[in-house]
Amino acid sequence: MSRAEAEAPPVEPRSNTKGHQVKFFDVVMSRALVEICTGSLSIFLVFFIAACSGAGVIPHDAFAFCESMLLALSFALGVGFLNVFISQLFQQWMIVTIVPMLIIYFSSGTVIAIEAMPAVVQDYVQWNPLVHIVKVCRSAFYLNYGADADIVYVLVVSGALALIGLLGIRFVVPRFLN
Repeated sequence: MSRAEAEAPPVEPRSNTKGHQVKFFDVVMSRALVEICTGSLSIFLVFFIAACSGAGVIPHDAFAFCESMLLALSFALGVGFLNVFISQLFQQWMIVTIVPMLIIYFSSGTVIAIEAMPAVVQDYVQWNPLVHIVKVCRSAFYLNYGADADIVYVLVVSGALALIGLLGIRFVVPRFLN
């Protein structure tokens, strides 16, 4: 090493971020993208394995199946954004939210068909957005099924949940993080 090199000021390493910092919103969106990719790959693998096994898993109405998957995605994102927002305010929220999620799941018609439920219960479970998503998905496989599914209701509920969650993440959570 020469004397000129020894006396030269140290060179600072270059930063690829150009002064940008990773924000909390970036982390939330990247997590959502990872979950979307994981879920899509899981669905593909289940259908691929079932098709290779000889099961008839090809839907009669591919559009309705894709529609149900997109509705499920929008509802999951809405609930996820709201959960991220509330969990930043209340640390125990992810434990508390288990009970409502179980109620939503078990009343969605995936375990017990809605038609098998009493009429009084059927009126109440129609408020569950997952009921309509399940009906749209089943209509892709069974003809003349799910004609009463309300897609607009699912989109409105999903949009409202996402809006509340994203606005909370944008305007409320930074005050708690600082």
